[in-house]
Amino acid sequence: MEIIWSKGAIRSLNATLKYWIKHNKSDAYSKKLYKMVSDELSNLSEKIESKVLVPFFEPDKILIDKKYSIFYKVNWENNELLIVRFWDNRRNPANLKLKIKEL
Repeated sequence: MEIIWSKGAIRSLNATLKYWIKHNKSDAYSKKLYKMVSDELSNLSEKIESKVLVPFFEPDKILIDKKYSIFYKVNWENNELLIVRFWDNRRNPANLKLKIKEL
């Protein structure tokens, strides 16, 4: 299953990674976070492809390290996992609702 990121999801992930590099004066945490995201998406893709996991709601979400969520949709016709939004769970959830409605 191919993983495709929306422009908004890419921007949000990149902004988060850059924030942590600047905040920590090191890229160690950003690399760790990026690896966690990549690993979780690979696992999710495999579970969906093998029908171990079938999302009921779209967009659905997975949790990364309790602090971040990835919202996704599945395009069964094209065998694609569409990453809709990367979200810091400490932010105002009202803003998230607006962004999901925009998609």
